[in-house]
Amino acid sequence: MSITGIVENDTIKLPVHLPDGTQVEICVLEENTPPTEPEFLRKILAVAGQKTGLLATF
Repeated sequence: MSITGIVENDTIKLPVHLPDGTQVEICVLEENTPPTEPEFLRKILAVAGQKTGLLATF
């Protein structure tokens, strides 16, 4: 299961209740994370399609 939360006052706030003792793994999501290769290619193809007037469907 994957849950996205937010940190407030050094406490991680989750949109669900987890029982005491539940083990969790925390991965910090950085806003400036480079896109994955498929995301990058989709963006490049979308820009190329806009500039040439071609439409691409993915």
